[in-house]
Amino acid sequence: MDILAALDVTLNREDDLSLAIVLRSPLGGLSEEALYELARPRSQSLWQALETAARAPSAPSDIKAAYGRLIWLQNHMDKLAPYELLAQFLGEQQGHKLLSARLGSQIDDPIGELLRLALAYETRHAASVQGFVHWLRQGQQEIKRDMEG
Repeated sequence: MDILAALDVTLNREDDLSLAIVLRSPLGGLSEEALYELARPRSQSLWQALETAARAPSAPSDIKAAYGRLIWLQNHMDKLAPYELLAQFLGEQQGHKLLSARLGSQIDDPIGELLRLALAYETRHAASVQGFVHWLRQGQQEIKRDMEG
């Protein structure tokens, strides 16, 4: 799920492949061409190239918006519990709107399940986003849509 990839990227900013995946996702919003233009002429990590491009006075709005969402996640990751972080990212930061615009209403079930898992995690563990992501990656939890009905 794009949201987990975005959390992974903010936890490990040197993972260029994961960042490229997030930037091409609905949460990143970059076209293939925009990602290529960002990644091609660089001598640093993709995160550093994104940061440099986003801070330029003539930065395209899609680059600024993608960087802004990732920085918001990074800045709130240690301050909010997993459920609250996800809820605010999906609501106030327009994450749900971006996902729904590209993927349609079928995104609602996996998002609901992700939020349910965040609450379940918080009842059994210390409320840390890094721990939650690790728990999801290591556990048997699956986030999928029930295709019946």
